[in-house]
Amino acid sequence: MSIAIEAHALQRIGADLVRPESVVLGRDRRLFCSNGTGGISCIGPDGTVSKWGHQDGLVPNGIAALQNDEFLIANVGVEGGVWHLDSERQVRRLAIQVDGRPLREVNFVYVDDLGRVWLSISSSGAPDPVFRLCANEGFIVLGDRTGFRIVARGLGWSNEIRVSPSGEHLFVNETFGRRLLRFDVAADGSLSHRQVLATFGIGDYPDGMALDADGGVWVVSIISNRLYRVAAGRSELMFEDCDPGTVNGLEEVLKGRGLKRSDLHGLRTGKYVSNISSIAFDGEDGHIAYLGSLGDTCLWRFESPVKGSPLHPARELRISLP
Repeated sequence: MSIAIEAHALQRIGADLVRPESVVLGRDRRLFCSNGTGGISCIGPDGTVSKWGHQDGLVPNGIAALQNDEFLIANVGVEGGVWHLDSERQVRRLAIQVDGRPLREVNFVYVDDLGRVWLSISSSGAPDPVFRLCANEGFIVLGDRTGFRIVARGLGWSNEIRVSPSGEHLFVNETFGRRLLRFDVAADGSLSHRQVLATFGIGDYPDGMALDADGGVWVVSIISNRLYRVAAGRSELMFEDCDPGTVNGLEEVLKGRGLKRSDLHGLRTGKYVSNISSIAFDGEDGHIAYLGSLGDTCLWRFESPVKGSPLHPARELRISLP
């Protein structure tokens, strides 16, 4: 089987980035990504990198762009929670509680076209979680004008989320369940009819995702550096830069004591890229895509054979920022 995207065709974007796990596009052709030192990195059209905001203890994972250059940030640091980066570059934690308890281990934050906030919580909130294939503590939280509530439970390390352009379906990756799931979305945001769209194999750890204009779902696997396109009931491998020895070694650790974040620190997992984790399509061209990662100091740009469906900064929020 031929690979649609060759590793040598990737182009570096930016430099000296720190843990650029999540990548989104902003206005004026700017790119934004997580900055592991406690804020967000902005990459201008000329490649210039600047850091926005800082907060000790903040380890940004998923980020969501709002209007006026503001962001919501999912924090996988010890304090956890969701944080707000305002237009003055100030960062503060949002006092979000669910069932009377503060949120911990928020992996990803996403704002849909209706301004509702979706949160992916991967585990029960242990400060240094152990990743296992049998994990089922993940859940999804929805925030709207009525408050925040859990709308799905029992997920195998829930990760990135997208809502279809029609608003009828929600997609979520289960990183250690090794599945891509789809739910039906009701008018009030409740989820039902959980369906497995794809089951992945050894070495696959579905993390980031994006939708394309033809109804496909692009899924990024950390560790193995694989990129899949799921459509019409099948999964197509679009890109791979995998070191078999590294993947097999981590598989054995996973089956034994379980993986920890420290197992991935500084780990080189491919010849070209290291631990790709997210994907974003260009808002103007649609055939240009960008990859974020856990281990590289840049983003990666490539030409997609399928036109993507870009994420735009949310026009409004259906929540009040506490």
